[in-house]
Amino acid sequence: MFKIAFLFLVTNNIYHENYWRDFWGAHAQQYSVYVHSKQQANLGRFFEKYRIAQNVPTTWLNTMQAQIALLKAALEDSDNQKFVFVSESTLPLQSFEYVYHVLMRTQNSIFHHWFTVEGDPDRPIFALKNGLKSNELRYKNWQWIVLNRKHAELMVQDQEILPQVVCYPCDNEIYPTTFLGLKNLLHEVCDQDTCYVNWHRRNGVAAPRALPYIFKNLYDLTELSCIVKAINQKYLFARKFTEFLELAPLDKYLSYRRV
Repeated sequence: MFKIAFLFLVTNNIYHENYWRDFWGAHAQQYSVYVHSKQQANLGRFFEKYRIAQNVPTTWLNTMQAQIALLKAALEDSDNQKFVFVSESTLPLQSFEYVYHVLMRTQNSIFHHWFTVEGDPDRPIFALKNGLKSNELRYKNWQWIVLNRKHAELMVQDQEILPQVVCYPCDNEIYPTTFLGLKNLLHEVCDQDTCYVNWHRRNGVAAPRALPYIFKNLYDLTELSCIVKAINQKYLFARKFTEFLELAPLDKYLSYRRV
């Protein structure tokens, strides 16, 4: 049976383990888990066994080589067909059955991407050694993407574009779309978000897009309503939930939650 590979890119541990375990439930034949931890801390009894052998140094702005290490590990299982990047602060919002159906109903990769315009501060300014002009490289995407097996295999084999892109900040938001764009494969990507992030407000005040809102109190109806809206809009996942956040107010909205 085809499986979804969940690729955890974390600093030291994964928050809210019990929610992930409830989400996966009795679907052991339909998913696999891989964890890259920046720090060699104890991931906990459940997740420690999923830690990959390769550990790649990362920074807040540069994680793509660690993500490639996760892909390499996950590709060893031929049943893995979709590869979902998640962080320690991510939570699933829908049932596993629904997530599986959405990700497997298309053969494409799934992530939001765009082509930046002249003067956009997000525009990556670099040129590849093969002579491509910078205006051919103005691709961006959110970091938390879903790849199909074809695209994952091509990325781990890439020895040309990746080494150049990782020299620049936010390589995780440049490389996937740039690589697929230069390979003329963006038509094989469903342009949609699967992971909800609140870019509009940060800790109660208006904030730049670059700083996502951190959820700290779901007893606050404003915070809770954001996540409930994301559930109703059929986002598959959401972030950023703090490590010790009390999630009880959210339980009745999560179909997989066993309480």
